[in-house]
Amino acid sequence: MTNRIMSVALILLTATACASTATPPADTAPDPSAQAAPAPPNGSILPAGTDLRLKVKDELDPARIRRGDTFTATVVEPLVAINGEVAIPDGAVATAMVTGISTVNGRVALRINFLRISVKGVYHPFTADIRDSQAGVIAAGEQRAEIAKELGPGPGAIITLASGTVMPAGSELTVRNRDTIELRQN
Repeated sequence: MTNRIMSVALILLTATACASTATPPADTAPDPSAQAAPAPPNGSILPAGTDLRLKVKDELDPARIRRGDTFTATVVEPLVAINGEVAIPDGAVATAMVTGISTVNGRVALRINFLRISVKGVYHPFTADIRDSQAGVIAAGEQRAEIAKELGPGPGAIITLASGTVMPAGSELTVRNRDTIELRQN
C-alpha cells in the first residue's frame, strides 16, 4: 500500500513539474529580454526560441482584412546549422492568420497567429511570437493586456499600426518560434 501511495505521489509530482515547463499559452506576451536559441546542430531541426526574419508578401490593410484572413511571409535569410546544413532556406514560406482586429486608443491592433512554415516543399506546424516589426509596434506589458482584452480570447502576437496606415508588402518581421520543429524531408 505504501509503495502504491509513493508511486502515485511521484507521478503527480512529475506531472506538476512537466506542466510548469510547458510552452506558454499563445495569448501570453514573449519575454523581450530572452535570448534567441543558438544555431541548430544540423539541418533537421529548428530549435524553439530561434529567430527568423520574414518579409510580408502582400500589404496588410486593416480597412480590408478580417478576422480569419491568412497571409504569407517569406524567410529573408537562411538559418544555417552548426554543421553547415541549411535548416531553413531563404524563401521558405510562413503562413499566418489574423485572429483579431480592433481599434484601441486610436491605433489599429492586429493579433497574428503563425500556423505553418513550408520548408523545401514540406509543411510544418509553426507557432511564433513577433519580436520586431518594420511597420508596426509590438504590444507588450500593460498595453498588450489592455489590447488583448479588447480583442477577446485567441492565439497570436499583437502588433499595432497607426490609424489609417497599412503594413506594406515587403515589411519585415522578426519572429521567434515557440516550439522545436523536426524538419522532415521529401
